[in-house]
Amino acid sequence: MESTPEQLVRQAARNALAIGDAAQRAKAITAFMDAIKAVSPELKATRRKDVALLRENHSYRKVGELIGVSHTRVQQIERSE
Repeated sequence: MESTPEQLVRQAARNALAIGDAAQRAKAITAFMDAIKAVSPELKATRRKDVALLRENHSYRKVGELIGVSHTRVQQIERSE
């Protein structure tokens, strides 16, 4: 069975946290956090575009159900908040 993106991120975090040496653990955590920060704008932009596509055919409530957030959060995503 293929891992979900969420599972992969959580596993990467657990791997960094499991490093025994404090300096190496801190370095790995910093690299992990930097990597997430670097891709965050692209992830947010893609999610906003996907929400816009879904909104062409669905209500805020339905889009919220489809992506696992509240209808209020869908509105916020659409406004890039």
